[in-house]
Amino acid sequence: MSTSAIEIPEKIPFTLRQSKRAKRMRIVVKESGLEVTLPVGRKRSEAEKFVEANREWAIKNLIKVCGRVPTLPHGAYSGLPLFADACTPPPIRRITLAAIDKTVAVHYSKAKVLAGYIQIVAPSPQSHSRSIAIYCADPSDPPREAVEDALREWIRMEAKAFLPGYINRAADKIGVRRPSLIRIGFQRTLWGSRSNSGTISLSAHLMFLPPHLLRHVAIHELCHTLHMNHGRRFHLLLEKLDPKTELNSEELKDARKYVPEWLRRDM
Repeated sequence: MSTSAIEIPEKIPFTLRQSKRAKRMRIVVKESGLEVTLPVGRKRSEAEKFVEANREWAIKNLIKVCGRVPTLPHGAYSGLPLFADACTPPPIRRITLAAIDKTVAVHYSKAKVLAGYIQIVAPSPQSHSRSIAIYCADPSDPPREAVEDALREWIRMEAKAFLPGYINRAADKIGVRRPSLIRIGFQRTLWGSRSNSGTISLSAHLMFLPPHLLRHVAIHELCHTLHMNHGRRFHLLLEKLDPKTELNSEELKDARKYVPEWLRRDM
């Protein structure tokens, strides 16, 4: 698509998200438009300058992701940037962990003493419950960052309970030794990796992948038990254990789409 055929506004609109965890400003391109993460204490004017400093990059990626550069409606406020105050994302209502075919509903209940905070009651990985209760001062507008932090930790617990056993069973099935250690985190760029010491590191984001892609990642990392590089022998073994390697590898390149948008900031 030609950039010249697309309307480019004088100022690129964006939503603003303040974060206590953020150490620096960051721009994320979403299907809904541009989002700037702003550390607490930084000014909105700084976010505007940051977007303008990265204008060419923003335009290029907005066209790639959205097919256009969002514009503000003409009128009294058309010269102002679009901030998150006027575009707050809806509360998280449901989490689906496709890897284990588990969907959990998220419910919000009132607790006046928790102004600005939340209390979460989530089922353990062994529980058959399919509901997470979040208590906060205003259920219609729960503190977004606190909710995301709590749900992220619950997802990590689910991953820690499931993935190590899954990897070990896969190792036994294909006949390679089990990893010496399995670590679970929220890696930004990788689904999984294996070190020379035998440690396999896995992303908790794997819980959102369909089973066939999870299996592909698991087999890929276990093949490194025998071949630490990505040479010919590694690929021959991988294709023997996963005949659909080429298709799965290609699908994995776009697998971020399976992860909820609010969690993609970790990737």
